[in-house]
Amino acid sequence: MPFPRPIAIQRLSERDTTLAKFEDETVGEYYLRGGIAWPSVDTMGTRGEIRGYAVMVGVNVKTDRACVFEFTPFNMINAEIAMHRSAVGARPLGPFLNRCWSAWYAGTYYWHDHGEPHFQYRSQIMRDESINPKPRLILIEWDDDKAAHQVFWTPANMGRLGLEEQYKTAVAEGGMDDYGPARHALVCALVGIQRRPWRPPQDSDSSDHVLDMTERAIWHPVP
Repeated sequence: MPFPRPIAIQRLSERDTTLAKFEDETVGEYYLRGGIAWPSVDTMGTRGEIRGYAVMVGVNVKTDRACVFEFTPFNMINAEIAMHRSAVGARPLGPFLNRCWSAWYAGTYYWHDHGEPHFQYRSQIMRDESINPKPRLILIEWDDDKAAHQVFWTPANMGRLGLEEQYKTAVAEGGMDDYGPARHALVCALVGIQRRPWRPPQDSDSSDHVLDMTERAIWHPVP
């Protein structure tokens, strides 16, 4: 079964969610949060490669199923520098952050790492005038990596985690017991969502209110 890609969205600011419409005309309401694995040097054979990853996850507030709607590897921040860089493998994060905001209105990302890589890359994001608006970058702490990774394994084994085949391959790179930036970014997002789950606004009249908004929604195509 192909991974379902939304064709249009509508932001519900008062609920901090986004409505997503699919090709079969079904509509889901999603809570959107991202995860970032800051780049680090990964030694592959005789050469080292700087690898980072970012994902954007949508959790269906009705079914609690999580889908990775956007993902990208990256090894730098600024797109303009990437254009002038001679290295063929330059992959900037800035365009991904802008896309997640312009296409999805998603701007919050969780991360878990030692301090220095975060501060280095965060400062670059804040100085980069092409990244607008600036994302919220929130530290998620844990003591046990294996325990944290249960937020990935449990929904994956229960069929409650939707991933495209390309991203599944990236998640499995290097062996499932070893560190991988694609999987680490996803774990950061899922742990962050678990600790700061979506809550309906107090004045919400739940499904009837959402149904009414769906009928009146002005849909924006997902590029």
